[in-house]
Amino acid sequence: MELGVALLHSVDPLTAVLVALAAILFSIALIIYRVVRSLPKLEKGTVAFFHPHADGGGGGERVLWCAVDALQHAEPHLRILIYVRHGVTAEQLVQDASSRFNVKLRRPIEVGASPVQMVRFVGPCLWAARDTWAARDI
Repeated sequence: MELGVALLHSVDPLTAVLVALAAILFSIALIIYRVVRSLPKLEKGTVAFFHPHADGGGGGERVLWCAVDALQHAEPHLRILIYVRHGVTAEQLVQDASSRFNVKLRRPIEVGASPVQMVRFVGPCLWAARDTWAARDI
């Protein structure tokens, strides 16, 4: 037991911080890699928006729908894809845009499930780094 305590006290604080930071950066890179791999392939002629709460009804949503309408008007051939939270359909979004903001879309849009749930894994990584830093004082 004394050997383990002696080893903890012999670790340089800078080394501990660098190891914790490397673990955090590796975890974030892994999460980003998984998110990117889970996204559908976008072919040329596709414009995608990441707006998890596109059905919220606030000012940001109005900007989104005005941008989608402008893109459909300027470039009729574009495929419009909006990444939203789970459970939201394209029909719901189009209806909300029409009723809340009086934005009538010219063509249907597509929705994709947002990969936001993958980001939730960053929190435990940060807590582990905090605990590692705190353990250096033991």
